[in-house]
Amino acid sequence: MNIKKMNALILPAVAMALILPSCKGNKGEQQGQQAPELAVLTVSEQDATLQTGMPTTLEGENDVEIR
Repeated sequence: MNIKKMNALILPAVAMALILPSCKGNKGEQQGQQAPELAVLTVSEQDATLQTGMPTTLEGENDVEIR
């Protein structure tokens, strides 16, 4: 048997050997667990004023000094 045929048989066998054990699980443990209770925060609607300041410098196309 050449190496390519051997790799074609061994690789899927190794992959199945790794995947199959992860498929079985204790379904009884999964069904018995309940979701934990979490704290809840109620959000209310209210008006808000947003102010944004942006420092800037303006320069014209032609800056002239007037005296």
